Parts: sequence; C-alpha cells; structure tokens
Amino acid sequence: MTRAASILLHAVLGVAAIAAGQAFARRPSGRDLGMDPRWLEGSPFPDFRIPGLFLLLVIAPANLLSALLLLRRHRGGPPLSLATGLLLVVWLAIQTAILGFRDRSQAIWWLLFPLVAVLGAAQLRARRGEADAR
Repeated sequence: MTRAASILLHAVLGVAAIAAGQAFARRPSGRDLGMDPRWLEGSPFPDFRIPGLFLLLVIAPANLLSALLLLRRHRGGPPLSLATGLLLVVWLAIQTAILGFRDRSQAIWWLLFPLVAVLGAAQLRARRGEADAR
C-alpha cells in the first residue's frame, strides 16, 4: 500500500510539475495558473520563469524518477522517494516564505508534500528492516 501510494503521488506530482513548469516558462506572468506577478514584489524573481524552470527541470524529473524506481522495486527507490519528498517540503517552504499563503491549493500541497516524505521514510525503514532480518 505504501509503495503504491508513493508511486501514484510521485507520478501525479511529476506530471503536474511538467504542466506548471512549462506554463510558467512559456508565460512567466503566471496568470495562466492564477498567479499574480505582484506576489513576487520584493522577491529575488522578476516573474515566475525561474520557479517554472525549477519545477520543469528539478521537481518533475525527481518525482518521475522516484516513481519509476519504486515501480521497478529498485533499491534506490525508497531513498530517492524520501529525498524528493524533502525537496518538495523545502520548495513549498521557500514558496510560502516568498509568496505567503495566496491560494487554498497551498493547503493541499502542505498535506501532500510531507506525506511523500513520510511514505519515503517508511519504505526506507521497511527495506532496512528486511535487510536486518536476513
């Protein structure tokens, strides 16, 4: 159950990061995704292009690779899943520090991203338990 949930979450988050990342890169105002460029005033970013590229080039591949490794039962799957979950939490913390709470969807991310990390940690612990039992 934990593995299946992780695979599903990583796959969905990876595809969503591709969609959002390319939307921000293509139209950096963020308006296509309901963002207001004024939210970035005082931030290090003039628009949403750099965050979009980070979504597209870091967040999406990390999630999709995590899903693939877990699907294949590769031994690197659980540690990468945990690392990706932690990356998502850090990403969201930075985003919230810069933008503040601007949309209800952020509450969903604050539930899902730590869940990804917890599921990754649980799988890593289970794998270590199996290794100790041998």
